[in-house]
This record gives sequence, structure tokens and C-alpha cells, in this order.
Amino acid sequence: MRKVIIIDFGSQYTLLIARELRRIHVYCEVQILNSILLDQLKHYTHYIDALILSGGPHSVSQYSPLITEFMQFLQENAKLKWVDGKRKKQKAIPILGICFGAQLLAKTFGAQVVTSNNNREYGESWLKITSKNHIFSDLPDITKVWMSHNDSILVTKDLNKIKVLARPRIDRDEVAVFQIIDHGIHVPMFGFQFHPEVSHTSNGPLWLRNFCLLSDVEFSWYPDAFIQQTISNIRHQTKLKHNVLVACSGGVDSTVMAVLLNLALGDRCQCVFLNNGLLRAGEFEEIYDIYKHLGLNIQGVDCATHFFQELVGVIDPEQKRKVIGRVFIEEFIKFINSDPKNFHFLAQGTIYPDVVESHGKIKSHHNVGGLPQKLHLELIEPLRSLFKDEVRQIGKQLGIPPIILDRHPFPGPGLGIRILGEVNLERVKILQEADRIYIEMLKQNDYYQQIWQAGAVLLDCKSVGVMGDKRTYESVVGLRAVCSVNGMTADVFEFPVSFLGQVATRIVNEVVGVNRVVYDVTSKPPGTIEWE
Repeated sequence: MRKVIIIDFGSQYTLLIARELRRIHVYCEVQILNSILLDQLKHYTHYIDALILSGGPHSVSQYSPLITEFMQFLQENAKLKWVDGKRKKQKAIPILGICFGAQLLAKTFGAQVVTSNNNREYGESWLKITSKNHIFSDLPDITKVWMSHNDSILVTKDLNKIKVLARPRIDRDEVAVFQIIDHGIHVPMFGFQFHPEVSHTSNGPLWLRNFCLLSDVEFSWYPDAFIQQTISNIRHQTKLKHNVLVACSGGVDSTVMAVLLNLALGDRCQCVFLNNGLLRAGEFEEIYDIYKHLGLNIQGVDCATHFFQELVGVIDPEQKRKVIGRVFIEEFIKFINSDPKNFHFLAQGTIYPDVVESHGKIKSHHNVGGLPQKLHLELIEPLRSLFKDEVRQIGKQLGIPPIILDRHPFPGPGLGIRILGEVNLERVKILQEADRIYIEMLKQNDYYQQIWQAGAVLLDCKSVGVMGDKRTYESVVGLRAVCSVNGMTADVFEFPVSFLGQVATRIVNEVVGVNRVVYDVTSKPPGTIEWE
């Protein structure tokens, strides 16, 4: 499949570039620059439609041998012929640099890039087009953009290989947009000193669309095509003869994955739904019935006791995730050993943000990183390249009912990472009741569908209260509700204070052991959606 590769230099916005490209039906992947990728860029360019260099926290003055080699590749790439409409083994790759990526591109082709407190720009800015170019198609001459950089590109006049296309409106020498030019070279190579991928930039998707149009990028990323290609890939991977154990969690991702596997392989799929004791109140029974109605070959396993035993004394969030992931594997091994089917594969609902957050060491995901050798199974992850909203689009196309597709995201480790501190049955029951009341009231007041994700959190502290003229010293519940498109960034949902008061009153009155409720007003970033 032809694709756009986004090289991630550490920007907090990198995944937003990918999301915006997917929204305009361009298939793309985020990759970290390493020697393997560099070799692919040098020798196997026939499947790469374009290359986007992300922003990042570093300065272009901080060279490494790999960056030096990459800059040499950029220069050599500009000398290759761009084979328009024909796929050959080696061709010039269209390139777009964003923020740090633009600075790297400018530095490579002779521009001065400086670090100075007088030149840094953060937040809203305006740029003015100074030279006509198709990169500005359907854009106004003066437009609002979002800057976030400490290094500035200085080009007082056009250089031999750099043409300035736009500058900040203010009377400064900095560059906002430029193009790499050279005699006989027509491959599109642009630099944006701003971030077109963030919502704060006016017409952000247009900037990316125009680059893709100039680069002859394929606009072919649609649900129908993904479903048919994925079914074909699954059948090819399993060679039409091996059985697959399908790990179902009750969430959107694993349900869509299970239906895809069922379409591809039918009875060769054995779906397993583990009740780990960390689900929401009544969730296991409700979702199990839905799976039956979807026609899945599903079997439920109650293993809550095992999970609680292993979580005794575990407080650190990362350790919790690892313990929960390990016990999941142990339970799957038990199931495999007790079932006469000859399983060769394990399928799970890993999605793209899981992979990126784990590799970026933001937080680990129990379903990322491959399977332990003792499981003796190969891994199938058909949704690994998708964002959450794309998974929902695929699910809708597959006919999965709204009761599943419209559910808020729920973490794989369940309430285990919504309970700060040690996890035990007593604390789980407290949180289940508080969460049930919260979600119930969101739905009753028509807030649920307006929110990307909401849930209650049990804090690892107690507070003094007064109930029935008596002093209490009981648990604190936190409420979380955010709006998002893809889960990579999120804004707090602004409830009326009166509604939060009603929720707090019900929780304190109905949940024994809670005497205080608070609301989390932190966006992502700097916070994450989950507390652990």
C-alpha cells in the first residue's frame, strides 16, 4: 500500500498530523528515525508517496550522526527525478517539514537557523503570503496559525535553493513558509514553521491537503477498502487452516476486531471474554449477551479472584499495568490448555494510540509489545494502524450496534488504573457504584453523547467530612469528562456547577465509604485522560 510516512522527532502534536491526513483519506504511518527507516528511504521509495518531518523539542544545532546522515539523504533526494504517476524502485520523495522538521530542512539547504529568546514564538500568530504558490490554494493572503518554536529560520532574501513564500505579519526576517527549489528539480519540498495539524491553525487541513495534491498522494483511505483488505490479510496470515483465539474486552476496539475475525474466518475463531473483576457494574453480563446476539462464538471466563490475588500490595501504576497484562496471558494459557482446539494465533484489539504511547514511554499498554514465548501463539492485530474514531467508522460499516460503538473508551486494565493505590474487591465496589451513578446521570441529562470519555476515579486518600452530625473520614471520588477527536489531545467538558453538585450529592448519599467528590479540570496535555 502506498503511504505517507511521518517521521516523529518528539513533537506532542505528531499524532495529530496522522489524524488530519487520515481525515482527508490519506493513509499514513508514524515512524521514529533510525538506521532501518533511513535505509528504506534511500532504496525502497516506490511505496512512499511523501515524507513529513514533525516538530520536536530539540534544536537543529544539536547534531547526531543519524541526523547528519539524514540531512545528507535530504540533499541526495532533491537530486533524484520525481516520477509522476509511475512507481519505480527509486524516485524523489516529496517532503514537508513542520516546525523542527522545517528548521532541519532549511538548515540542510543553506538557511540560517538561530536560537534566541528574542525570536521564539509560542501560541497564536499570523502569517502573510509573500509569493504565489499552489501550496496556498483556497487560503487567504493573511491567515492565523499556531507557533511553538524557539529556533527561527532567517532568510533575508531568497537563496539559491530556498524560496520564501510567507512571513509573519510583523516586520521581522523570520520565515513562516518556504520551498526548496533547484534547476531541473520539481519534487515538492516545503517547510512550515507553524503547526497546521492543530485546531488553533485556521484551515489547518487545507495546508496538508494542498501538499498532498502537489505530491500526487493517493486519497484512498476509506472504511470499505480497509475492511476488504483486512479480511484478505487475516486469511493470508492464518493460511485458511489455523484456529484463532480472540481476546474480547467488551470495548469498541476488541468488538470491531472480533467481528472482522469472524467475517474472515468464521468458526475458526474462538472469542474469549474474561471477567477480571475490574469491569464496570453489570458490564460483564450485559456485554456477553450482546456478543451472543452478534453471532460471535464467545465463551466467558470468571477469573476475578486470580487478578485480585496478584494485585495485592501493588500501588505503582506501571506495575499494575504489567501485572494485569501478565495475568491476562496466564488466563489465556489456562483456556488454551483446557480447550481441545489447536490454536495458532491470538487476536487482540490494539489500536494506533496504544502503540505510539507505549513506544513513546508515556504509559505502557498491556496489549503492546508482542506476546511472551510461553504462549506459543502468533499475534493478529487488525486495528493496529487505526485511531479510535476510525475504529468506530469501521464498526458502523460492519453493522455493530450503537450500544457498543457509542460507548466511551474504557482502559484495558479496567478500573485497576482508575483506583489510585492498592486494588481490592472493596475499593472496586465503591468505584463501580460511583461510576454507575455518574454515567447514569450523564445519560439522563443528555451529556453522554457530547463527551468523548467520562468516568469516576477513586483517589488514594481520605478526607474529613460531617454526615448526620458526626465526623467522617472516608474516600474521595474524582470525576473526569473530556472532549476529543482521537484521544491524543483532550479538552475538559464544562458542566454546569449545579449538575456536578447533583452528581456529588447522589454519590455521597448512595455510596457507602465516600464523603467527598471532586471534578478534574486538566486538559491533555499536560495531563492524560486516565489518572494512571
